[in-house]
Amino acid sequence: MEIVPHLNENDLQKSGIVTLRSTAGGKRHSLCPLPLSPLLFVQARNSPKYIVVISGLFNVETMQRISIIGTSGSGKTTLARQISQNLAIPHIELDYLYWEPNWVEVPNNIFQQRVEQSLTSDSWIVDGNYSKVRDYVWKKADTVVWLDYSLPVILNRVLRRTYERVTKQQEVCNGNLETWKKTLSRDSIILWVFQTYKRRRKEYPILLQQPEYAHLQIIHLRSPQATQDWLLHQSKL
Repeated sequence: MEIVPHLNENDLQKSGIVTLRSTAGGKRHSLCPLPLSPLLFVQARNSPKYIVVISGLFNVETMQRISIIGTSGSGKTTLARQISQNLAIPHIELDYLYWEPNWVEVPNNIFQQRVEQSLTSDSWIVDGNYSKVRDYVWKKADTVVWLDYSLPVILNRVLRRTYERVTKQQEVCNGNLETWKKTLSRDSIILWVFQTYKRRRKEYPILLQQPEYAHLQIIHLRSPQATQDWLLHQSKL
């Protein structure tokens, strides 16, 4: 891994090492998967192993309204809980707002009302991929953390998590449990991963470049190790 400090943006663009994107209202950057500084991180063009640090452009203190996204099994809730503790801000798990007991889905209008009521404070962290409320959440958020792991990593995690939940009868949300019957049915979380993994990886980059989300800081993490390194660094600030 190489770290290239003390280079200005013109030097970086001329070097061909990185790609910088601009949007109305200020600079928009592609963030590297292994942040090591409270500054700005730009992912190298050809390899995620290269990290470029540009001084003074990324302010961690602005992370007060955070949305964590990623395929099922990527660890959104676990990360949200850790960040919630580090920053002392409320954690909102969208599954608890969407699912009633016995896996009953709430009507869309009720779900939206619950989300709006939960996001009235100045600081919060939300985890979940619900497209029904994504626009509302992202427009109020200041930061999106995208857990973008490989499919083998996701499958390994979701298989282990499902086994643990079923065998130990661990509650998912609002008293709801995973069962072997559900795991082997059309509602299987494992099947859901296969159905949504490629779609989410294609749609998120497109969505995040829309002008209505230009205000967002985007933290793109490509592996569990990158996430842990980034989280460890945030806890030291």
